[in-house]
Amino acid sequence: MNMNHLVKNKDINENWLYIPEPRPEARLRLICFPYAGANASIFKMWPKYFSEDIEVIAVRLPGKDLRLREKPLCSMDQIMTELVPQLEVLLDKPIALFGHSMGAALAYELAKKLMTKDTVPQHVFVSACRGPMIPRRKKSIHDMSDNDFRNELGRMGGTPPVILNDDDLYNLMAPGLRADFEVIEAWGYDEVALLNVPITSFYSENDQEAFPEEVEGWSQVSSATYTEHEMSGDHFFIHSSEARLLHAIAKTIDRSANTD
Repeated sequence: MNMNHLVKNKDINENWLYIPEPRPEARLRLICFPYAGANASIFKMWPKYFSEDIEVIAVRLPGKDLRLREKPLCSMDQIMTELVPQLEVLLDKPIALFGHSMGAALAYELAKKLMTKDTVPQHVFVSACRGPMIPRRKKSIHDMSDNDFRNELGRMGGTPPVILNDDDLYNLMAPGLRADFEVIEAWGYDEVALLNVPITSFYSENDQEAFPEEVEGWSQVSSATYTEHEMSGDHFFIHSSEARLLHAIAKTIDRSANTD
């Protein structure tokens, strides 16, 4: 066993990075971003779908999970400024990026930042998110009244009813939820960068938050290859179609490894 990698794992900041199953001998790290309001723990069971060659690492942002009482970050620039230094310890191996909904936007922005540092991800997987040049169709909700914000969260799904129906829990979670939506609602066409990285997108015909034609917009930001997969379920097919989604990711990563 390579002890150098064990030492490096000790250097990982667990406030920022959650490793559900450490795999120091893995050849590739899959860095994952959850959707707005979700915790890194949604990736807890993901390692079982992958071979020992792949280590799953989920990003924890301030204002949720173990960092619930920290001040959340309200802009993409803030997130990237604070996150990128935390990831440097991971760049001794190839990486791939995955994000669902808001997480897809974070994965794309991270890929842009890493490419300026001459680090090119092996692959970027984007799920249930419009392409960055596609205008936002939905109204902003981050600045709604508490009553309207709660109702909108309930309509979307994804936020457990126990949080929406309990004032104490809601008040604890609300700052992080609002910050996430502020980030994704401000994100979009600015300086859309072409990634010289293969992109794979995932969509569902029943997703009312990101229509298939909006997700297809990701085809315009890769100068490498673009592939898309249809999933079953609503906006949160990351849960309902988990096995199918992860099978597609694993197959894509394995195929890439075999062509290197």
